[in-house]
Amino acid sequence: MIGLDLGEISVDGCITKAPPGGDKAGRSPVDRGKQGLKRSVASDACGVPLGIVSDGANRHDSPLLGPTLDAAQAQVGAMPETGNVNLDRGYDSAKSRLLIAELGFTADRTQGRARPDPSRETLGRRAHPLVDESSARTPEYPRARSRGSARTWTAG
Repeated sequence: MIGLDLGEISVDGCITKAPPGGDKAGRSPVDRGKQGLKRSVASDACGVPLGIVSDGANRHDSPLLGPTLDAAQAQVGAMPETGNVNLDRGYDSAKSRLLIAELGFTADRTQGRARPDPSRETLGRRAHPLVDESSARTPEYPRARSRGSARTWTAG
């Protein structure tokens, strides 16, 4: 298609609510077991959606990669012979890598969130009580004494 940058394709999924249910809805692991859908979307380098596939919310991302790329190819027509597919860690599996190699693409997988620095965790645990104690002593803004209670300022 004219105007699409198909050299870089990004694929990602999200979980959405599906209150009326339906044949594709499944238990949502993030919404107290209510009905939900998992949507897998492929987009070009500019963010234009190319293909969308949905399934039950309790599905893993990697089985949806093939149908998502097939939906993108059906929408766009011929895909380029080479290119790059950007994926997150949910799509990382041997089957996904094989599928991407068969299509002639290379895969870039994001590393995900970095682990928090353990030295800063100690500082944070120490700093919160100090801040609470100093703010409780401030006469202009009296505050509840414990962190677990109300988090609003009280008028004095």
